[in-house]
Amino acid sequence: MKESTADLLAEIEKTIEGLNYPSEADYYPLRSFFWETKEKGELTTERLLLSSGFLTPATLQEFIDFVATETHWNGEPRYDFLGDFRQKSLEEIKQIAEAYKGLLGFLERNFHEIKIYLVRNIDKFSFSVHDIYDISDIQDPKYSAQAAFYVILGKTNDGMWIGISPDMDCSGLYEDKEMMIEDNPVVTNEVFEFKQELKIFLQNLEMPAADFGAWKRINSFLLEISSSRHLCVYKLLKAIRFIGLFEAAAFCDHIGNPELLGSDQEASFKKSEKQYRHLDNLLREKLTNLQEYIIGGDVVFHTYYIGKTADGNWLGVQTISIWT
Repeated sequence: MKESTADLLAEIEKTIEGLNYPSEADYYPLRSFFWETKEKGELTTERLLLSSGFLTPATLQEFIDFVATETHWNGEPRYDFLGDFRQKSLEEIKQIAEAYKGLLGFLERNFHEIKIYLVRNIDKFSFSVHDIYDISDIQDPKYSAQAAFYVILGKTNDGMWIGISPDMDCSGLYEDKEMMIEDNPVVTNEVFEFKQELKIFLQNLEMPAADFGAWKRINSFLLEISSSRHLCVYKLLKAIRFIGLFEAAAFCDHIGNPELLGSDQEASFKKSEKQYRHLDNLLREKLTNLQEYIIGGDVVFHTYYIGKTADGNWLGVQTISIWT
């Protein structure tokens, strides 16, 4: 890290000392964010999600074990927010697992490379990756606002990436205009025909997903085609509103918007407005290509407000907000 970048990081940390992000739960601090490109590679959505714990690589067997687990389909009665839905028998679950084995076999025969990710929100009480919940502990009430599901990505012989996600709405807070990310996948006849075959495989499948403290069943899927894996990850998660990427507006104008804040949050913001203004000026003077990532869903949202340093690294702040 160059001395100028180290100095800027130190100044950011000094500026945000004692600052909490004003939302419905006004106790999440602002923390510094630093991404060293030489060590971690160029910042992409996929790398950010992996390094922060939102994505966890999974093996084909781990995925099969997931769809073959009874509690992922039937859950616990006190978490059955769907009401009186019919319980699946062990035989039905076994048949579903076999159907997924058939799907994965089809993908292995047609994909040059396969990647499976468990997507999940980070534990809302901590920034630590070690505190990400284990999906097996979804019944714990402290995870009542989290989401967890799987996505599958594969690389075709033509070099295109096809992604599969359960078609669900994570209810992201994406009212602002999102950034346009250039992606020009070449959809050959072979890729088009493969996608049509894939739709046939998926049309009779369901996938369990954890959402707002309960297991629910998703019976439709999204397919995305992209020119790279990291763009495919972004397009899949953007489509279900688990992630949004924006050109960063003025930080203070965004979080100080009275239309978003209640009286308590507005009072909290005004109390620290001078600090926020200084932070805003600091980031805009010292960084370029300012971007804002919002990740998560339901009520828990992780915000990364970052920009590029003169030496090609990424720097900024991160926090958590709660909106219901």
